[in-house]
Amino acid sequence: MCGIIGYTGTAKAQPILLEGLRTLEYRGYDSAGISLLSRGRLKTWKTAGKLAALAAVLPDSTPAGSTGIGHTRWATHGKPSDDNAHPHTDSEERIAVVHNGIIENASQLREQLKAQGCIFLSDTDTEVLAHLIAATEADSLLEKVRQVLARVKGTYGLAVIDVAEPGAIVAARNGSPVIIGLGEGEMFVASDMAALARHTRQVSHLDDGEIALLTPSGIEVSTLDAHPRQKPTITLEGAPEEYDRGGHSHYMYREILDQPDTVSRTLGGRLDERFNTAHLGGLNLEARDLLDLPEEPIRTMLNNTLFEWVIENLCKNATDAVGENGRVILHAVETDKHVIIDVEDTGKGIAKSKFKTIFKPGFTTKRRGWGLGLSLSKRIDEAGGYS
Repeated sequence: MCGIIGYTGTAKAQPILLEGLRTLEYRGYDSAGISLLSRGRLKTWKTAGKLAALAAVLPDSTPAGSTGIGHTRWATHGKPSDDNAHPHTDSEERIAVVHNGIIENASQLREQLKAQGCIFLSDTDTEVLAHLIAATEADSLLEKVRQVLARVKGTYGLAVIDVAEPGAIVAARNGSPVIIGLGEGEMFVASDMAALARHTRQVSHLDDGEIALLTPSGIEVSTLDAHPRQKPTITLEGAPEEYDRGGHSHYMYREILDQPDTVSRTLGGRLDERFNTAHLGGLNLEARDLLDLPEEPIRTMLNNTLFEWVIENLCKNATDAVGENGRVILHAVETDKHVIIDVEDTGKGIAKSKFKTIFKPGFTTKRRGWGLGLSLSKRIDEAGGYS
């Protein structure tokens, strides 16, 4: 799987991009590269092989550029090679693009561009995007990318930089993850949280069909048809090490070892030992969705306060009866003359010798799931359904 990292701010971008690419190595790749905007020029270094090969072709002194993008590629269009490695640029080397996904109509677009005189240096679908963006007439890089994506069919997570707009990165998503990292006076973009966690705790996820303009001062998100979007910001939990391999040889091995802690964190705060149940937020379920109740409300005459007390006591006693393992089920059935509410639990029940005393006032044995609720139920029943 390919990986994307991008940075714009006041720091030198190259070390940040290389570190980000190292955190993405676990995804698998056959080539890597970076592009920087430096002193009014676009500078690109890329090579087949591992990051060590990329580091070997970089200049000894760190370039001054503070805006750049990087990529680790897993070959789809074209073999692993220096030319097929990302980033890809237009013929004048003013636009640079990194891209995850597959452009399904790349062949048709390539032929159209060739007819206009474009010269291609790679076999990739991504180079098509670079030439299309460079050839598009619009007032800004954001609008150029927006217009190009309207012509594209397929999946993409991408980041684009332009010599004409130093300090800007345009990112977009359709079917491939794109995550924005928010810093103070700097912004990040990546395809994986691991590349961001060491630099910022505030992130925002692009949704399919969204495009973003990143500058050191902030982010603007909109749809492909130019409708503004307000994106929620998520605060990352845990240490940065929790988002990478954590010293293990393989990410999958780390995930296997993390399973007990992951399950514990997932359930933490959701298990209610008192009532032997769980609170699963996010399911958007109401209490009646978890009960065996008719769809239409059942209407009857009763004393609300007393009736609530009965149900509460029956349910509490039932949960005490089932202990750590068991079920409590509520059924409600309406007949011609009655409403029958059945509180069923999987506890051991009452001893047969107690059957004649359980309805007497004051009787209780929570260990068996019976108590005040029964005597109150009897009073309500004898009073004709209400008190």
